[in-house]
Amino acid sequence: MEEDNLIFSEPPTDPVLSDTMLAGYAGENTSAAEDLEMIAHFIDSVFLLVKQRNTADYSTNEDLVLFLQGSNSHRLPFLAKVGPALNSKGQLVDRWNSPLIIHPVSQKVLELRSAGPDKTPYTGDDLLWPVR
Repeated sequence: MEEDNLIFSEPPTDPVLSDTMLAGYAGENTSAAEDLEMIAHFIDSVFLLVKQRNTADYSTNEDLVLFLQGSNSHRLPFLAKVGPALNSKGQLVDRWNSPLIIHPVSQKVLELRSAGPDKTPYTGDDLLWPVR
């Protein structure tokens, strides 16, 4: 069979939860606020699945990404290594490619902050989740 002779440059990847839950992230059909809500719901869903939710363990963007990509008690990846929610440094980013700021509010609540279109955090155009 001709198909048996195909050579792949990279092995196919298994789908992960982010492939479906973050479909459309930072796209034409979503707003910046919807993007932040989408990523917050994705993170909450992973915490529910893993049942490991001490936010002090994920107080930085990089720590949270490691957790989402398999450094969790189940050793399961939920976040793809490449996608619209990640920059080349492997950080979760907003639609303007600025890293999201992760702030543990309590043991069970993470605040997510997008620097907004000016790409400068803690200015008037920032977006927050949960919304205040």
